[in-house]
Amino acid sequence: MVALFICASVLNVGRSRQVGGTGLGLSIVKHIMERHQGYLLISSQPAVKTQFTACFPVYRVSK
Repeated sequence: MVALFICASVLNVGRSRQVGGTGLGLSIVKHIMERHQGYLLISSQPAVKTQFTACFPVYRVSK
């Protein structure tokens, strides 16, 4: 699953529009989570759904 977090560069603008993104989303999320000492839980059912859960340490959550 490590490959999910690698930046994907889309060189073909038409392809970027076709798939609906640039391939940066999960990489950005990974960096944000690391800077806040958090982590992601990932569960997937192929061809059905994938669920991402962002977990932050309690001391990082404001009241």
